[in-house]
Amino acid sequence: AMTKKEVVQEKMAEQRKGEEASAEDESKANESSTKPPPWDVATVDALFPQAAALSVAVWLLLVVLVTTQTPLEYHEILRNEERVATFLSAVVMFVTLLALLMPSLLFKKSYPSGIVIAGTAVCFVAMCTNLLMCLRPTVVVVDPVTKARVFLLRWCEWIPLGGLMTFLSEAVYVSAETGGMEGALFSTLCQTLSIVNGMIFPLCNDVVVWRCVFVFSFVTYTDIFRRVYIKRKAYLQSIQKSEGVQDEKLQDQVKFAYFLLLACSIVWSVLVVLYCINVWIHTLPDLETKWYYRESLAMIVDTSFDVLAKSVYMKLITDIHQALFDETYQWRKQLTEMRQLISVMWDSSSDIILISIRTNQALSAILSPAFFPLVGAKLPESLHRGGSEVALMCSVDSSGQIKCDYVETIDILVDPQRNHKILQCAENRESVLKGAKELLKLTWNCTVAKGVSTPLLEHPLDGEDGIIRQSEIKISYYSESARVGVIRDVSERYLRLEAERKAHMEMVARQKDAQAVNRFTRHEVKNGLLEGIELCDSLRSAVEDLVAQASMAPTPSNSSQRKRNGRAGKESDREVGSRAVSALTRRFIEDLDYNLHSVLDCVLAEAMARDVVHGDYKPRHERIDVKGVLSHPGLGIGFTDKFPIEVLGGPLPYVSLDAQLLRHIHRNALSNACKYGKAGGKVVTQLSFDSLSRTFTINVINEPGEMHSKLVSMGESAKAAVFQQGARLHSHLNLETGHISSGDGAWIMQKCAKTLDGECQIEFLEDKTVFTFSCPAQPLVVTDWSKTQDFEVPTNTWGVAIDDSKIQRRLLSRIFLFAGVQESKTVVLGESYSEVAEFKEKVLSLVKEYPDDRILILVDENLDFGKSNETPHVMSGSLLMQEILKSMSPTEEQHVLALVRSANDSAEETELYCERTHGFFPKGPLQRDRVREILAPLWADRFMRTDLQAASLS
Repeated sequence: AMTKKEVVQEKMAEQRKGEEASAEDESKANESSTKPPPWDVATVDALFPQAAALSVAVWLLLVVLVTTQTPLEYHEILRNEERVATFLSAVVMFVTLLALLMPSLLFKKSYPSGIVIAGTAVCFVAMCTNLLMCLRPTVVVVDPVTKARVFLLRWCEWIPLGGLMTFLSEAVYVSAETGGMEGALFSTLCQTLSIVNGMIFPLCNDVVVWRCVFVFSFVTYTDIFRRVYIKRKAYLQSIQKSEGVQDEKLQDQVKFAYFLLLACSIVWSVLVVLYCINVWIHTLPDLETKWYYRESLAMIVDTSFDVLAKSVYMKLITDIHQALFDETYQWRKQLTEMRQLISVMWDSSSDIILISIRTNQALSAILSPAFFPLVGAKLPESLHRGGSEVALMCSVDSSGQIKCDYVETIDILVDPQRNHKILQCAENRESVLKGAKELLKLTWNCTVAKGVSTPLLEHPLDGEDGIIRQSEIKISYYSESARVGVIRDVSERYLRLEAERKAHMEMVARQKDAQAVNRFTRHEVKNGLLEGIELCDSLRSAVEDLVAQASMAPTPSNSSQRKRNGRAGKESDREVGSRAVSALTRRFIEDLDYNLHSVLDCVLAEAMARDVVHGDYKPRHERIDVKGVLSHPGLGIGFTDKFPIEVLGGPLPYVSLDAQLLRHIHRNALSNACKYGKAGGKVVTQLSFDSLSRTFTINVINEPGEMHSKLVSMGESAKAAVFQQGARLHSHLNLETGHISSGDGAWIMQKCAKTLDGECQIEFLEDKTVFTFSCPAQPLVVTDWSKTQDFEVPTNTWGVAIDDSKIQRRLLSRIFLFAGVQESKTVVLGESYSEVAEFKEKVLSLVKEYPDDRILILVDENLDFGKSNETPHVMSGSLLMQEILKSMSPTEEQHVLALVRSANDSAEETELYCERTHGFFPKGPLQRDRVREILAPLWADRFMRTDLQAASLS
């Protein structure tokens, strides 16, 4: 137990501690009261234009000194890539400058503050420096220690702008706890001195001196981290001391000062790291032999990061301007807050409140002031006084007559007869009377149980302004003789739904129009490519004819001519030149033909992929030589050691498959193998056909690339993820190699495979990656009627065609020639619209005059006449042919094979052509074998099987 003396001593000690704590708090309070307040925003903002002017003047002085005092041998024009980098940086700075000044100058939203002027100076100096380096010779010296190129103009920019940006960051918030203005100026001086050393490095021939300068530069640079810590401490203290709205602006000031200086420290730290990396790289031995060495890379990286950093910095400057220095923004912000506060009250009274009481003699009710806008009624001028609320009190007698009065009310009671002062009668307001009567009727016609509300009831109300407004009503039970209703104006919702419906209809219409435009564009592009390919064929034939004629021309026989040509037996220069020109012409024609075919393949592949993705594509099975379809001499597929094609298990038979789908799957597999396999590695394609299961297989094998081991370790998950939509297992590689992929390529390949009733698989082995595609395939057995290579139509066959294109008409004549139609029995029309009638007459007359002959008809689907001076006529060739076929008797039609040609060859369109005629003949680059391959099965289906059936019946 403590003695009395000890208790007294303990109390005295506690009392002394309390006195010391109070004295300490009092001293702290006195110190805080004696501390000068933070600098006012207006005072600080006035310093920024002066700092900006000083920085621009220093920059000009440094540029003049460097360009005039440096010997001419150090002036050089930048390399192309360096000039591009500086020009793009200048453009970015110009755009940033416009974005910074446009609100103030062009739209005159606010007068530019001092910090905006300083930011403008930063953008202007950076833009002019980059333009000077891009457009004229710049001063480039080599650091004698590091052997790195030093661009002095860049340091002329960095010295004043580094100091200016540090001062802007420091001066946004200046207070005693952050060191005052002296601390801000000292930090600015440290960063400026640190950057000045960048221009001193090329002057240091001694390594020791260079290192001393580097250490001094680094020490002065690290002062920024001390300042960041001070700003952060002040920012955290401002958060703890915040006492409401009065301290909000000061807190924003401290926050922006901290984040702005933090951004500067981060950006400049990155630049310091880049500089150190550049110095380290240049100290490596045999630097020029390194694969990663690029002499211009350091300059391009510094320029790019510098302009990016300044753009981010300018974004912060804009935010600070609006938050702290823009007076217009400040008072707009206050008005916005007031308006939001008032809008809360408006929203709370936007619904109409209806209270109704039923008695034996009548119904009475009172409606809140929001009722009048609902019916489009304006209150009389005499009622606008004193800001008092005006409600509507109404009653309906037993005969159905309604009476309404304007009343002044402070509160709403259940009994509408009490505590309301009648201001004026509303006898002559038809919309008010009608609307109130309808609401009362609806209120009491609904059955409402105690404690239960009705569902939302919709009811239109006719407005006094002629507008019908939709409303939603909810009725609640209050007592047996009282109901409370809440009515909401939902007219805007209905208008919005109607607008959305119309917008949706317009969007659907635009999509349909876009699809039609896409079909038309694809049709025209394909037609143009086909005409270009045909022109190439014609030009090739013409050149070959000229060469043949030149080779058969007689050689000079007289001695004088031979003397001019040189000694006997030697070709003349003219003959040699002619042969060279013809060879060059043939090469150009082959290049043009290859490019046209490539573009055509791209158009067809894009259209096919879109149809496959949407499930609209139907395979077009045809007899194909798989190896020939997959080979491509221009790409080296099947013709080089890099992309060999191997056939396993003996020769491949001709199979019935869709060549376009097969080619798309194979090309995508090769593309992925080149992207993600070993760079420059061999990609092998293996083809095989299993005659027992009738399965065709393609294996694409590539050597392992980067990160292949990780894919192997993923196991089955990697195999499954490859063919998922949007999956990109190599996304990290794409960033390094520059490949960009949506991740849908393998997914589309799988959909193409499923279209052929097949599937795609992939397997990541230790030493290779194997992509496998397999599908069922029907081998074609050669019979007498399907032997397409030797197929020709009978000699009693007529060929009739119509097309509005001159080149296509020439191609139609060749098609008939390849099919075996005699030239004397070939009729190709379509030069003008008048030949449409001639086409009808010719077909019908041939059917009647030669009843035992066959008639092969090819008609273009899109017939467009009137391209010169004729009246425009556009018609469908399939409809024209359908009309002609309907004019024939069944016996006459049995001798006709009518086919439609069109560049639009989707499944729906092809089906439509077959409904109207006897089949579809695709537009495409056609050779003799291809024409016979297409025509043979169509001819057999139309005539030969019919003849066999007729012969068997007879």
